[in-house]
Amino acid sequence: MSQSHKQSQAKRKRSYGWIPIMTSPFPDDIKINQHHINNLFVIPIPDKFHNGGGKNHRKQMEKIIMTLYSISIKSLLTGEWTS
Repeated sequence: MSQSHKQSQAKRKRSYGWIPIMTSPFPDDIKINQHHINNLFVIPIPDKFHNGGGKNHRKQMEKIIMTLYSISIKSLLTGEWTS
């Protein structure tokens, strides 16, 4: 399944936007999913970490994003890390 097909499926399922805030820093052999950090922006996450989580999915993913990228969602969205 192509990336654009995955994007259109995800967009159709929700009323979320789809704006990538970075390209994947992971090797090509690692399967990547895009995770919505809010209702508009997505960030690449290795598939093995991008699991369910139900109502707490975003909270669980915040911890994984902090571990993988050493940056908080708030910093990504506000640009605090660029100062």
